[in-house]
Amino acid sequence: MSVELAMLDVGQGDCFVVLDQLAQEAVLIDCPANCSHVAASFLAARGFDRVRLAVVSHLHDDHYGGMETLLNGVDADRLWISVVADLTRANPKAKAFLAQVRKRCDPASIPRSLPHVGRKLTLTDIDLEVLGPDDQDILDSLATGNPNHSSAIIRVSFGTHRALVGGDAPPPRWERLANAGVDLRADVLAIPHHGGAFAAKPSRLESLLDLVQPSILLVSVGAFNRYRHPHMATLETAGKWARANGAQLVCTQLTARCVGSGSRDGATCAGTVSVFDDRGVLNLITERPEHATFVRTTPGCPGCVGDPVA
Repeated sequence: MSVELAMLDVGQGDCFVVLDQLAQEAVLIDCPANCSHVAASFLAARGFDRVRLAVVSHLHDDHYGGMETLLNGVDADRLWISVVADLTRANPKAKAFLAQVRKRCDPASIPRSLPHVGRKLTLTDIDLEVLGPDDQDILDSLATGNPNHSSAIIRVSFGTHRALVGGDAPPPRWERLANAGVDLRADVLAIPHHGGAFAAKPSRLESLLDLVQPSILLVSVGAFNRYRHPHMATLETAGKWARANGAQLVCTQLTARCVGSGSRDGATCAGTVSVFDDRGVLNLITERPEHATFVRTTPGCPGCVGDPVA
């Protein structure tokens, strides 16, 4: 099992690692505040103290807040940072982060660039292609003051498989890609914005799933987050689609909106999720037992919709 895509259990935030053990190449996408140790420990356990690329999908704390600390102990060959200048002026923490990156990372040795549409990185058995943001997305970020509109959407090819990692990119971003004829098919889809992006109109998520046709749906979420992520409508839609299409739906942490394995949606409480390309076969490994079992055996776990012990 040489090539691995992992969604780390970092609570309310995103952190993805793509590894090629044979080529000793790794890519990191996002690292939230107070979770740099999770990413560093994961990389160290796999024998890595350096990544070929570190990506900040956008400047929200649950995506970039731990990156500076992580880079103190893990070297990076290059950085992609999605940033809209006018927004960072209103965000002192983001501005300080960028100042530290500028101070610590010599562009001559660690190239820095915007993950704009069309940018690519080709490694031995890992390829990354940026599907967005484009100019319109950046203008939308400026007009709304919301970094989500310029969140990077990255297609990761690992081994013979594909994954889509889109940070907090909202539904119109995905719909514009589809309308432009972009091939969104992928084996793995990280549902954007921690299961919160499609709550207002779940049919938009169903349309996206029909285009992507994933066999694995991932949700990175914190158990006691204040945003009520993942939204119930998202889970119900994703769960129904997964059941009908033989796909798997997994969340990093249990929340009061997750649905137990014995209920209609069959979500799994997974902890850190690792997806392996094993000679062309996609394998999924999770840290935690089945969702309903986890509810019953974990003191203080939040209740589970449809679970009789909730």
